[in-house]
Amino acid sequence: MDYIDTISERSGKIVRWLIIALVAVVAGDVIARYVFNRPSIWGYDTALYIYSYFFLLGGAYVQRQRAQIRVDVLFNRFPPRARVAIEIFFFLAFYFPVCI
Repeated sequence: MDYIDTISERSGKIVRWLIIALVAVVAGDVIARYVFNRPSIWGYDTALYIYSYFFLLGGAYVQRQRAQIRVDVLFNRFPPRARVAIEIFFFLAFYFPVCI
């Protein structure tokens, strides 16, 4: 399990740099389109792929840190077994479609 935790921690470090790359690609595409009137054919697709990696790798890091956004006012009112069931349900609901 320690190996998987290490991968998740490293993915968080990679995501930090991906967001900078995403901003650079989008800014470059906007400048090329509106300043030079020469839109790139790769800017949108590249930004989409970078955002996809950002979402997936960031999701692994957030799972490792248990930093998901949840409504604690409702969540804390449930018994511990129900909390586990809720966490499993939402994990599958949000991450299973990515696996397809």
